[in-house]
Amino acid sequence: MIDLGIFNFIKNARAQGQTDEAIRATLTAQGMDEAQIAEVLVAVEGGIAPVVENSETPRPEIHTSERQSVKNSYWGYFMILVVIAVMGGIFFLGSKFLPAQSTSNENSAGKNPITAPINAAAAATAQVELRTVQASAEAYRDQSGSYGMSSSCDSGGMFGDASVRNALSKIANDTRSVPICRSNATAYVVQIKFSEEKYLCADSTNYSGLITKPLSSGATSCAN
Repeated sequence: MIDLGIFNFIKNARAQGQTDEAIRATLTAQGMDEAQIAEVLVAVEGGIAPVVENSETPRPEIHTSERQSVKNSYWGYFMILVVIAVMGGIFFLGSKFLPAQSTSNENSAGKNPITAPINAAAAATAQVELRTVQASAEAYRDQSGSYGMSSSCDSGGMFGDASVRNALSKIANDTRSVPICRSNATAYVVQIKFSEEKYLCADSTNYSGLITKPLSSGATSCAN
């Protein structure tokens, strides 16, 4: 193999006008082999440039199947991360909303005495007691001349009468629901929540039964 350094040296020396003998003498003095010097001289004479090997390590070829395998691996990892993120979101939302749903279920099961639906037996008992309230209210008005002013079941007027208070207390205990009571000089109303869309109601018009909406603000009649 022709040495590139010797090749360039001889080529430059010839360009400067040195003879082959002088060039041989110089290279021999530097320990170069005569045969190698002669080979390079022939190459320079013939204009044959030495072949320089590429020392760079060739990059291994990646086949299409291998590329696809790597791509599939990355895609698999990505999908795993997506699934973990979705499950984490579901767990987070569940932890936020399930307690509220549990509370709602407890209320509907009767653990909340204000909003729990009334069963049929309790509703029947409540209607009997509402009739007692109506009879006692009329007796109170006949005696005092009015039903009295009241915005709740324990704020005076007819709702301070012992018979009315006893009847309302039985209604609250049987239905586990807090009655709404209002009265003025000429009218009164009592309402108990029966279910999400129905209410037991009794008023001074002698009405006693179910209505489908809650009392409006300040109303003293089941008809609102």
